[in-house]
Amino acid sequence: MRYISVLLVLAFCVFMMFSCGDNNTVDETTGSTVGTNNRTSESQNAAQETEAVFDIDTRIVTMKYPEKWREDVQIDVSDDGVRFSNNGTALFDLLFHECDGYLLGSYNGTPIYIIDYPVDDAEQANMQEDVNVILQYLMDDPSFQIEH
Repeated sequence: MRYISVLLVLAFCVFMMFSCGDNNTVDETTGSTVGTNNRTSESQNAAQETEAVFDIDTRIVTMKYPEKWREDVQIDVSDDGVRFSNNGTALFDLLFHECDGYLLGSYNGTPIYIIDYPVDDAEQANMQEDVNVILQYLMDDPSFQIEH
């Protein structure tokens, strides 16, 4: 359970290290500086274009989760957040208030925390790891501020 949290935090930190730099390049035809500093990498854009997602509407933000899990993952939306589970096994929660989870960042000033749970099998672990898809879309949204 904690390994997934640590893995998510490390992936998040690595992404932040590489996305916060100045990525300006010089256009060889004009000699002018061209800014390429954006919040997504080419690989993320490619992943988002190829992987179908569906919307999860909450009172704070619309999240996107892989379409391949639509039938297998039960999603319970409340005012406090969103719980993702499979056949009665909790996978993870994304909560909109302070809790014992890990603070991912805030969306328009509302904190978003994650809590993950132990899972029974490899397929559930894959469902759990696809929280990264939600995070990618959040990081692309200018209203989301990453917790440093």
